[in-house]
Amino acid sequence: MQAELTVLETYYKESPEVEAQNQKSKQANAILLPLLKQIFNEKDKDGNDIRMVKLREEFGGSMLTYAINRMIVEKDTEALKTGLLAAGVKILDSSANGITASQGVITMVITLRVADESKAIIDVTL
Repeated sequence: MQAELTVLETYYKESPEVEAQNQKSKQANAILLPLLKQIFNEKDKDGNDIRMVKLREEFGGSMLTYAINRMIVEKDTEALKTGLLAAGVKILDSSANGITASQGVITMVITLRVADESKAIIDVTL
């Protein structure tokens, strides 16, 4: 018998997956998605990736929304900040639930829903 899904897991499961469409969205997604997978993906007993991140919405190049299949905690914000810096992205401002960063002509305002039990999402305004 399979365990009942939490509200958070149900939200993730029911979130449609989309592709970045706009050039700016594609550039931001190329930076963010690998970092988010590194932070959130888990491994099964055989060492295979368990997908925990998907791009849920792309608002015509102005915003990206990622759904995460577990609760986001403060250390995830720090891990994302560290990953962005390692990728050559400049951090302009940060807090426990947000990061403002830039690379080239792209500025990203990244908002993480930390400790939210109903939706684990990361919004990125471009």
